[in-house]
Amino acid sequence: MATVSDVKEDAGYGVLTEAGIARLRQRVGIQVRKPTPPHNYEVTFDGTRRFANGYGDGNPLWCDRDYGKTTRWGGLIAPPNFLYTMGEHDAPELTAEQKALMKGDPLIGLGSYQAEMSFEWWRPLRLGDQLKQRSALVGVSVNENSSFGGRTVTETNGFIYRNQKDELTAIHYAHRLFAYLTFAVLGVLAWRLHRLSVLQRQARWLAALLLWQFGTGLSNVVLGWPLVAAVGHTGGAAALVVVLTWALAETRTQAARTQARPAASRRVEVT
Repeated sequence: MATVSDVKEDAGYGVLTEAGIARLRQRVGIQVRKPTPPHNYEVTFDGTRRFANGYGDGNPLWCDRDYGKTTRWGGLIAPPNFLYTMGEHDAPELTAEQKALMKGDPLIGLGSYQAEMSFEWWRPLRLGDQLKQRSALVGVSVNENSSFGGRTVTETNGFIYRNQKDELTAIHYAHRLFAYLTFAVLGVLAWRLHRLSVLQRQARWLAALLLWQFGTGLSNVVLGWPLVAAVGHTGGAAALVVVLTWALAETRTQAARTQARPAASRRVEVT
């Protein structure tokens, strides 16, 4: 049986290694179950009122039984951050292969801290609402020169919450926000490339892949991260890199040809 001292003697303990990062990336998209039950299974008047009072929020929308009836909400609703206290796990059982991938800590011995937690709310939490939660690691990025701690790794975890009617209530927003920005930037790039006759093929491929990413990304949210959609979304991202590299190579080829033409003309004139 391995002891703590045995583990610490491992060459990878407390060291950020390529092997550890690779193992961590293998977990992307695997839905995990919360190890503990939620604090609140259902939205109640007492629960929302006491929760809000706990951090000094006296908003009558979640502290007054009747006030909400006079507003556009039509009744009492819970504070948005009440979401943190809810969510019964709704992830499917892990396969034997997934259990093997989730065993242990790829970055064992390294310190970590929560840098950000953002959400996008699709509808308010109302009295009687119950939530199901699915979560997974959705991204791993490496910063080679962090001012905070040298080489660091950022793990992005995604969360999806649905109510008892299976209506989408909230999703993790940090990843989505970046996706919106990327979609807009690449959309403008595709439009500008299409205006250049020599880059119209790349523009069409880029536009098609953006639509593919939008479709697979949306299905990941609506259908609950099915494996086919997740793999398709990842493949689409790789294809985007290929098309962008293709476009860059073509622009450099065209630039070299343009520079070569005047030189050839001057040689003719000298001769």
